[in-house]
Amino acid sequence: MQNKFVMIFAAQRSQLSLRLLPRPGPESLEHFFHFMWGYFLPGLHIIFSEKAENRLILFQSCGPVIDRLILEAGEALGLQFRIYPKKMSRMSTSADAIVHVARWDIPLLGFDSFSIARKLLTEMRLKAFFKETIKQAIYFWGLARIRQRMAPLLREIYVRLGAQESKLDCSYLLLERSTPPEFYINDEAEISGYGSSRRYLANIDAIEKTLREQDIPVLRFEPGACGFAEQVRVFTRCAGVIGVRGAEFANTIFVPKGSLVITGNFLDNKAPAANIALVKGFLSYNIKVSGQKPAFNISPSAIVKCIRNHERRN
Repeated sequence: MQNKFVMIFAAQRSQLSLRLLPRPGPESLEHFFHFMWGYFLPGLHIIFSEKAENRLILFQSCGPVIDRLILEAGEALGLQFRIYPKKMSRMSTSADAIVHVARWDIPLLGFDSFSIARKLLTEMRLKAFFKETIKQAIYFWGLARIRQRMAPLLREIYVRLGAQESKLDCSYLLLERSTPPEFYINDEAEISGYGSSRRYLANIDAIEKTLREQDIPVLRFEPGACGFAEQVRVFTRCAGVIGVRGAEFANTIFVPKGSLVITGNFLDNKAPAANIALVKGFLSYNIKVSGQKPAFNISPSAIVKCIRNHERRN
């Protein structure tokens, strides 16, 4: 067997279909960030690396909102995607091959540049220090593996979508969060809440106005209102990204290298975009937000200062 993924083949059948089985994880695949990094991107890596482009690809249902995104993405990528019920048996022979998909979202969320380990060392909590160091080393190794696989994966996605990384547009994307579909507010989802119901940028109008007054080109963009292909095309043609910490930052993997990604962070730990930056090669910068959940504000002057500093360095 050429790859390291567990594959179960149904006997006496031609290999015409491939079922992508997600591995268990702490977060729900019904939410965009964990779907993208915990299932979809690693799933695409398997499809392309295993030369399975001509097979029927079966994705597990991730809820009606994400399922529509999967089918739209398949059509845009020229691939045959179908959705199978989440309750389908793991050992079902409804596909010619079953592949377990790695959770890339876990190292992205878990790696903290050994900051906790360093704190434990200063406190002389040696047992906890060694345990945390091992965990962080595993996360770092995971990020290294993702980075190794990402370049050929992005190349294949861009070719199929007719996209290309470019700063010709030179606009900063000001991310606007979507209102939640009924699925996420009627107790149907595994974890309730979505988009603006979880958090949103309350002073987005003031930020846009300030940037335009400073002659900084800005494009207000709502990723949740667009399909996969359009999201990729928009993110590949921007100078940077600005927004409050959220699932939309999963798409920063598509920004051009050297771009600036500004996250309004309401937590003490660093935003996931910082680890995506390690994989892709853009500059990630956190600005502490004000306000209370779900309405947060980012200082417009702090954003301008960050952009000007980035321009001087480049």
